[in-house]
Amino acid sequence: LGLSAFGTVNLTSDTQLFTEMLFSHRESNQLATPGSLGVYRPINIAANHPTNPTGQSLVLERRRLEEGGTRTFSQESNIFRVVAGVKGSIGNNWDWSAAVNWGRNTGVDGTSNVANLDRVDQTLDRTKCATTAGAAIPCGNYLGYGNLTPDVLRYILTNTRDTGGNDQKSLSANISGELFMLPAGPVGFAAGAEARKESGWRDPDNLTVIGVANTNRQDPIAGSYTAREVYAELAVPLLKRLPFVESLQFNTAARYSDYSLFGSKSTYKAGLDWQVMPSLKFRSNVSSAFRVPNIPELYGGVSEGNLTTTDPCSNWSALPTTSVVSQNCKAAGVPAGFRQLGNTIL
Repeated sequence: LGLSAFGTVNLTSDTQLFTEMLFSHRESNQLATPGSLGVYRPINIAANHPTNPTGQSLVLERRRLEEGGTRTFSQESNIFRVVAGVKGSIGNNWDWSAAVNWGRNTGVDGTSNVANLDRVDQTLDRTKCATTAGAAIPCGNYLGYGNLTPDVLRYILTNTRDTGGNDQKSLSANISGELFMLPAGPVGFAAGAEARKESGWRDPDNLTVIGVANTNRQDPIAGSYTAREVYAELAVPLLKRLPFVESLQFNTAARYSDYSLFGSKSTYKAGLDWQVMPSLKFRSNVSSAFRVPNIPELYGGVSEGNLTTTDPCSNWSALPTTSVVSQNCKAAGVPAGFRQLGNTIL
C-alpha cells in the first residue's frame, strides 16, 4: 500500500509554502525448510533416556525437525515521510528553499517453528521429562524421523518476533543561481546547509537475545547521532561554439560535515565537461569521499554469524589417484570414504 500527497500555497508572486507526505506499508513472507538442531547446541541423548535403545550415550550431529513443517519468515514494514517548507525566487536568476523533513521506517520480522533449545534439552533430560500422556515436559524421540510427537513439537517450537526501525529529522536551506556572465555563458552557483539527526534501533526476540532460540544470537541495538553540513558548488563555462568544442565547463564543489560522535571532515570535487558535438561528450572528475559508521556499527552488541567451510578431503578417495588433493589427504591419514558432515561452524 502506498499513499502520497503534495501541496503548495502561494504566499506572494515569488514565494510558496509546500508540503509532501508519503506513506508505504508492505507485508511479505517466505517459506524455508524445517529448522535443524545441532548447529548451536549438541543433541545429547543419555544412555538411560527412554527413547535410546542402545544403552549408550549418544550425540546427534544434526536433526532436522521435519515433523514440525516448514518455517515461515514474515516481514511487515511501514515508511512515513513528511516535508514542509517554503521556497521562492529572487529576481530572474536565483531560487531558494528551506524545509523541515521527518522520515521514519519501522519493521517487524517474524519466524515460525523456531526451536527453543532450552526446552529441547529438557525433553532429553530424564530427570525432567516423562513419557506419560499429558506430561508437562514430554520426552522427545530424536532418533528417527517421524518419531517426534505433537506434544513434543508443541513444547519445543515457538514463533519469534523482532522489531526495529530508523528515524531521521533534518532542517535544510538551499540557494542557487547565476553569479555573473562570461563569454561562454553564466557562472552557476549553489550553496546550502543542513542539520540532521539519525536514530536507529532493533529489538530481537527475547529468546534470540538470551541465546535460547535456534538461531544466531543478537543483542538489542539503539542509538543516534547528529550532523551539521554546509556545501557550495560552482559551474564555470570556459569555451563555447568552437571547432571540436561545443562547450567546455569546469565544475567544482566542496562540503564540510561535522558529526557529534566522530568529528568533522571536508570533501571536494573538481571536474571538466567537454561537449565535442551533440553526440559525443567527455567527462573527467576527481573527488574525495568518506563513509560514516551506521547505527548498528556504532551501537551493535553481540551478533553471531555462522561461517561455512569446505573440507578439501571430503570424499577424497573418489578423486583420481594422481590428484594432489587425493595424495595429500591419504598422506595425512584421512580414511577412504570420509565425508564432511556439515559445513557450518560457530
